[in-house]
Amino acid sequence: MGFPPLGEKAKIEVAWKKRKGSELSVFKGRQARLNHAIFKALEDQSPMAIWDIFRQVTSIKGTKRTKYAVVNSRVKDLEAGNYLLKAGIRDTKQGNKTVLFRTTAKAKLALALTSKNIDDFLNEIDEEAASKILLILTPQRTTLQIPAEQLAESSTSEKPLN
Repeated sequence: MGFPPLGEKAKIEVAWKKRKGSELSVFKGRQARLNHAIFKALEDQSPMAIWDIFRQVTSIKGTKRTKYAVVNSRVKDLEAGNYLLKAGIRDTKQGNKTVLFRTTAKAKLALALTSKNIDDFLNEIDEEAASKILLILTPQRTTLQIPAEQLAESSTSEKPLN
């Protein structure tokens, strides 16, 4: 850490601010800034242990005073929400084993959707990609397939209501 050498400007990374895109549940509320910082840390260097994620997150302006326990619980919650995935195990200096985490495609998509405006996104995609997205987003209607014989039998067996 420390100060940059004289004559060089330090790269100052700022914590998450509200973006143009639609507000996703992972980026709402009190945990939004920390979730974004965790995703950014894992985006740069993946996979990482929780301690390494903590070191990266606390180096970002706006999240410097974050405690390890808070980052730990947030990583566990993001794993439960399928935003993070266990990628392996690494030995620590103390001789123990620690779990390594990486982002899933769901987390990468959430980052991409918050950084883009929906109008810009729609202007950039082609017709084929738009149709694939539409198939995913629209609920599939299942129609009940009834053979013609059964349909004829059921219409003749019905009794009129009095």
